[in-house]
Amino acid sequence: MVGFVVLIDVLGWRKLAFPLVVVGMNSIFIYSAGFLIKGSIDNWIIAFSGGFKFIGTLAPVAEACSVMVVLWYLCFWLYQRRGESEEDDSEPTKLPRALPGRCENHRRFAYQSRKFPYRARPGAGKPGPFGSP
Repeated sequence: MVGFVVLIDVLGWRKLAFPLVVVGMNSIFIYSAGFLIKGSIDNWIIAFSGGFKFIGTLAPVAEACSVMVVLWYLCFWLYQRRGESEEDDSEPTKLPRALPGRCENHRRFAYQSRKFPYRARPGAGKPGPFGSP
């Protein structure tokens, strides 16, 4: 752990952390895929590589590494498509600037209450959990 801190934070070698960033952004997917489709991927790799018998005693290590590379590539595929939507024509790797939520609704409500000051705000006059407004 100290080695990663020194390499990434102190020396600034951020490109070394990219594979970990890809897995970290898709951690639930890779955890689930490890249980659900790892056996199928392993069978496909054995079928196409002959079980890595030409390597000898390191064949299980090569199989495990190749399964890990396939799972990482699936995570990378998801990583490239983050923030994509069908109605949006922006770049596929760009995240939205701001997600609609409480802040946006609050700004909209504040604008409407300034625009129409004679309208009562929703819940006005009713005692709330912290007393009357």
